[in-house]
Amino acid sequence: MRDINDIVEIIRKHDDINIGVEAESLANQMEPVMYACPVCGKHYETVDEAEACRDQPYDDGGLKLGDIVVVPGKITYWMGVHDPWIAFTIPADPKASSHFERKDQHVPYYVVTAFHGDRDDAHRCLVTLCSLAGGAITVGWNPANGDGHHSLFRPNGDKHCDIGSTWIEAIGPYLEGLEPPAQVIEEAARLARVGISSRNLL
Repeated sequence: MRDINDIVEIIRKHDDINIGVEAESLANQMEPVMYACPVCGKHYETVDEAEACRDQPYDDGGLKLGDIVVVPGKITYWMGVHDPWIAFTIPADPKASSHFERKDQHVPYYVVTAFHGDRDDAHRCLVTLCSLAGGAITVGWNPANGDGHHSLFRPNGDKHCDIGSTWIEAIGPYLEGLEPPAQVIEEAARLARVGISSRNLL
């Protein structure tokens, strides 16, 4: 007689199957009906708990659709200073220990084109950012408050989205009096009107 366990183990190596307690079954229809948060889908025993989950505020970093920001973590080395979408250039430091800092670092402008939730945490506010630096569009998402990825800085020196960042020490002087050129303001407004969102990380 054949060993069924051996046969099943052979197929498990090649096919996506579950066995034993992991085997799929119908949902238990006798489970109590619960209340779901419409944002994240988490289930609660009471309406009040579901509403409390739903009503937790998004941390949008104070950003608005169409806001122009600089993102120093997305520096580029090859775009020229004459590109209107380059906000400023951090000059090369020939004595720096990092070879990256021994080259001019061009910091681009980005525009906020959408707000959306994180797939893994729907209550976490993300923004899609777009730039036309270099004559091509660059699009990607970032946490709206800058926590856990790139810091976002407003050119006019207002509140910045840079939780845990030390960028302000390096770029603070460049932000003073920084104003995007008219071309960037016009193109940024047009990008924001399109309403671009992305699931690709900036």
